[in-house]
Amino acid sequence: MLQHFRNYLVGWFSKILIGLISIAFALFGIEYYLVSNRTNPSIATVNGEKIGTSDLTAAYNRQRNQLLNQYGTSLRLTTELQEQLRQKALNDLILRTVMYQGVSKAGFVVSPLTLQGVIESMPAFQVDGQFSPERFQHVIYNLSYSENSFYQDMIRSLAISQFSEGVIQTAFALPNEIDQAYEIAEQKRDFKYLILPVKDFETEVSIKDDAIKSYYDAHKKEYQSEAQVSVDYVELDLESLKTKQKVTDAEIQDYYQNNQMAFASPMRWQVAKGVVPIATGAKEADIQSAKARADLLVSQFGQEKDLPSDVKSEWISPAKDNVDVVKVLTTMKVGQVSPVQQKPEGFVVYKLLAVQEAKPQPLSAVRTQVNDAILKQKAEHEYTALSDQLAELAFTHPDSLTPIAEALGVSVKSTGLFSRRGNQEGLEASPKIVSAAFSDEVLQQGSNSSPIDLGNGRLVVLRMKTSQPAEVLALDKVKDKILAILKRQEAQVAMEKVTATVVEKLRSGNDAQDLLGAHHLSWKQQNNAGRQEKGINQEILQLAFRQRASDQKKTASYDSTALSDGDFAIVSVEKVIPAQVKSMTPEQRESFRNSLALNYGSQDFNIYVKDLKDKAKVKKSKGQVQNTSAPDMSDDY
Repeated sequence: MLQHFRNYLVGWFSKILIGLISIAFALFGIEYYLVSNRTNPSIATVNGEKIGTSDLTAAYNRQRNQLLNQYGTSLRLTTELQEQLRQKALNDLILRTVMYQGVSKAGFVVSPLTLQGVIESMPAFQVDGQFSPERFQHVIYNLSYSENSFYQDMIRSLAISQFSEGVIQTAFALPNEIDQAYEIAEQKRDFKYLILPVKDFETEVSIKDDAIKSYYDAHKKEYQSEAQVSVDYVELDLESLKTKQKVTDAEIQDYYQNNQMAFASPMRWQVAKGVVPIATGAKEADIQSAKARADLLVSQFGQEKDLPSDVKSEWISPAKDNVDVVKVLTTMKVGQVSPVQQKPEGFVVYKLLAVQEAKPQPLSAVRTQVNDAILKQKAEHEYTALSDQLAELAFTHPDSLTPIAEALGVSVKSTGLFSRRGNQEGLEASPKIVSAAFSDEVLQQGSNSSPIDLGNGRLVVLRMKTSQPAEVLALDKVKDKILAILKRQEAQVAMEKVTATVVEKLRSGNDAQDLLGAHHLSWKQQNNAGRQEKGINQEILQLAFRQRASDQKKTASYDSTALSDGDFAIVSVEKVIPAQVKSMTPEQRESFRNSLALNYGSQDFNIYVKDLKDKAKVKKSKGQVQNTSAPDMSDDY
């Protein structure tokens, strides 16, 4: 079972799982950790299992911060969008709980050994390719997870994935289904199309001021200035603490004596490096040929004392990008040849020519490095102590930053005004700062924020300084935008009428040249086009492959669609060219078999999940998505 999960780590499951956890790593701050230790009333129950308000807060924050990181300053988090995110976060929690209950009832469990194996295999917890307990503790601490809560989240993810993989991987496709899928996917089509540009119709549209005013009055919520805030804050900064430390000569001598090898010149290996390159997109036969030449190079390196003329020697020192090479070299003796290694550059072979052992350097040569190491050690020790003090003072003095600043020996600083988009620079460029500033705790209750870990030895507590609520913008500031919207709407109505008239005439056998000429429209021909054809509007291409071919003996086939850019298109399919099953290669057959099986398996799993949802007894607390004050339960899922 452990090996089974390790195998997942190289497939699509790895990308999903690691991607989800990486998002959490980047977005989840320390504030949730402190909040989660308070009361956690129920926001919903799933078959009697409680989902707490802190669970919803965490899920909501992850989704909101993900959007902020993805779209940056271009995203406007309106009240409506925030509510949509809260509802989505709650529904996701409910679905996840339903799924875990279902797979648990089916007998799927994750053993401690499996959990350990998966965690130790995750790059986020590794240093130089090896699992690091210190790195693990550091990461989950920055995530504000306890070990137990992190393990529980992982167990749920792994159990659900274990079950879904079992369903999906056991699905299969029959030979005739593969043939049918190939015929449909690989068919070609001849068709013609024309496009009605919306801009040509916009020039003919006239909008009255009364229409602009009516639209403005009906959509005032869409034309508001962004709410802005400024905050006061205190910051605990590791680098600042480092500048305050003092180091004596005696401390330098003592530290150097106890850590000489930490300041030694690194061990180096002189190697002959032979490379057999592999071209990008090389065929399997070419790769095997290159591997054979690399094997021959191993033999030549081992037999010849002198290097071939095209092989040069180089010195290699330990670095982050050559960990695997150094690992091999440390096991070799001078004169030995390494096994063939496949690298991005091709197949590589090393012959070890010489070794230069690590040598301690005299204190005079490394005095600056020793001094910096001691300064950093002292600053980190003080930072750890002050971090605990900062968290305690922020909680015990929620209405002021002054006691915190005085205790830490720092000053209270202030930001300028910023919106939910944040700013390009300064403290408010951090999504964590923006999130905290607009949180209910800071914005509505007027309390200090929980400590915010910005990484790189920076810890911040903030509180509201000033706030400017959103206001409806004056009509003259948004008139041009509204005018453009109304012109587009009127133009599209006119276009739709013209399109319908043209299609009706064409279907009746009329060439509709009068209408086409009046709007300067002409047909464009596309022959032998595939479903993924380049250079054609994909919406037009999709319509062409949804439409049946014209039957010239009967009524011709025409269809139309509105395009995403506002234009309209008319399409007529003239010929369908089926794919020949006999031309399908073994590789294509295997690819279609896998794709169909994956699709069938996914459908089976989705049906199973839908059945779980339909049977689940879910109760949400009325009003709890926005306000967690009164647990009035209702069956509204």
